[in-house]
Amino acid sequence: MNLYLECIDEVSYKLLDDMVKKGDLKNYSELFNIIKETRKFLIEKKDYNVDDLIKSITEELVLKTSEVVDKDYAPGISTSIKLANSLEVDIYDGKTSLGSDAKNIDSTVRFDLASITKLFTAILILKESELGNLDLNKTIRSLNPEFKQDVKLIEALTFCHNFRTDGRIDECVNEIEALEKLKNAKVTESGIHLYSDIPYMIAKELIENKNEKFDRYFKEILGLNNTGYDIGNSVITGGLPNSKCVHDPKAKIIKNAGHAGIFSTGEDLMKLFDGLYNEKLISKKSINKLSTPIYEGDYIKDSDGNIKLFSSGNDDSYREDPMWITRGMMYKKHPRGLDITEVLNYQSTSAFASTGFTGTWLNFDVENGFASSILTNPLSGNGKIKGYVWALDSIKETSISTCIKLNIIKTVFEKYYEKTNGFDKKYQYKK
Repeated sequence: MNLYLECIDEVSYKLLDDMVKKGDLKNYSELFNIIKETRKFLIEKKDYNVDDLIKSITEELVLKTSEVVDKDYAPGISTSIKLANSLEVDIYDGKTSLGSDAKNIDSTVRFDLASITKLFTAILILKESELGNLDLNKTIRSLNPEFKQDVKLIEALTFCHNFRTDGRIDECVNEIEALEKLKNAKVTESGIHLYSDIPYMIAKELIENKNEKFDRYFKEILGLNNTGYDIGNSVITGGLPNSKCVHDPKAKIIKNAGHAGIFSTGEDLMKLFDGLYNEKLISKKSINKLSTPIYEGDYIKDSDGNIKLFSSGNDDSYREDPMWITRGMMYKKHPRGLDITEVLNYQSTSAFASTGFTGTWLNFDVENGFASSILTNPLSGNGKIKGYVWALDSIKETSISTCIKLNIIKTVFEKYYEKTNGFDKKYQYKK
């Protein structure tokens, strides 16, 4: 027993030390509380087998996932967490819609990912960059003269410019007209965090044989067989009730668009994580670019070099805070965590996250070896009613802390028992 407890202490503090070095020391207390909870849990459950340990440690995440359906925040939900090349937990609850013909949510139901599609586009662009087919530091016009934007591709991908088309793309009568508007989009403003869909719509069109490469990389190499733009005969959810197509209106006009339009499952997103972790598509150096802003430093500054401020609260709680840089291509870490961005403040500096309007979220921490995703379908029900965002934030926090706890437990078993039987399984919880 003494050896066991010593092992917990040694492993806990080594893990803590490693993770703190990858983050900020001021975030030590939150991470330390997670590790203390895990140590206490392991001591109390020392006689449990691996299956019971995993079931017990994931119980809170299962309960919080089910609350989304029980409290009518969304008709259905799929939550997944993953340790790299190891344990996976998938949770399913609810229905594809509120309709009488709704299907139960399970591993086969594909959710409309909305803007998480941008991650797939970013990976394709980074792969093309590694192969020497696209230079991120060249202007869009120089990469393809049909496009009239004289700004660097990397600047567009990190949302440093605002683009305006001559008329709305979703009002075009066909794809040819829409692409013509896209090619002639004008840069109307430059700065930081000028978020829009246009940059990723343009970027996808710069990839030669984009459809073939999508299938080759994501389907053939990574085995994401339930991921793609084609709906086919699959059961889908995430859009408006009874809708049989993608929710985003621009993705309805432009096929295989770069900003939205992909349907997928939690299990496939976890396969994507393992593929990135094992560098099957792009290198760790390229992966780090996903969370790296083009501008140096932590704050957004004006032309005189002064840190910009933003105001929040009311008369009783008014405050002014510095405007932080919270994005590379994807959301990056921020000291205030989910209050500002989609990455928890005790994750690694290279962790990144992405969200979608339809009710989707993923968080990949390749450096620390864990991932999480949440797929919901509020638009297939009553919309995003009050309390929905808070409920999802609670799941996000719980999913990441659960990943850390499971990583600790796995490490303890590796060191003390010299085996990890049970940690190579896929656990499913379904109502």
